[in-house]
Amino acid sequence: MTSERAAESLPDRPRWTAGRVIAVVAGSVLLLIAFGLIAGGGALAVASAQRDADGYLMTDETTISAPGYAITTEKITIETDAGVDVPGRLIGDTKLVVTSAEEGPLFVGLAPSAEVDAFLADVGHSTIDGFDGRRPTYDVVDGGSPAMLPAEAGFWTASTAGAGTRTLTWEVESGDWTLVVMNADGHAPVTAEAAVGATLPALGTAIGVLLGSGGVLLLVALALLLGGVLSASRVEHRTPAPAG
Repeated sequence: MTSERAAESLPDRPRWTAGRVIAVVAGSVLLLIAFGLIAGGGALAVASAQRDADGYLMTDETTISAPGYAITTEKITIETDAGVDVPGRLIGDTKLVVTSAEEGPLFVGLAPSAEVDAFLADVGHSTIDGFDGRRPTYDVVDGGSPAMLPAEAGFWTASTAGAGTRTLTWEVESGDWTLVVMNADGHAPVTAEAAVGATLPALGTAIGVLLGSGGVLLLVALALLLGGVLSASRVEHRTPAPAG
């Protein structure tokens, strides 16, 4: 009788094995990663939908204003990988849109950095070296006025000059490059509103990869979670060993 009562008093217990615990933990981690990938892909898709009429994904306008006769970017180095135009495939064409804060015409140009350095060697100018929030910060170089008007220099790879809003487009190439914004008549200082953008042909692929990978991981995570939880929820009926 004592053995029969002991057998009847043994409670059933869920079957939480080490493997099922690991499945639930792994599923939870994969679920977080899947949500991150899907959220990232969704954010890129929303951003991609904000392209302008020409297919460029543009930044918001930013005021650039600094002492000197020119505002320049730091040297932009673009390298190809084993002869493959990686930057061009990733970035596509680029665009700089600049509007003068004054009534006078602007000059916007892009050229090899060595040519720009020689042109501005003794010229007072400011180089954008970072951002404080959305406001550019500058490295100011003292100097005199340029020896010639920017449009008269013959080394520009791409340039535009005139009143109103100026748009400079460029197909990305390997090399060291510098962008320059000046008043077309060469006076100082320079103040304008600027926005940059690119066609980013690889963005669609990146969105597809993120959303596709996130979807696959989501299915795997749900399978692990449901499999682990459901199998562990089945109770195990314990039968005591027979009395000797």
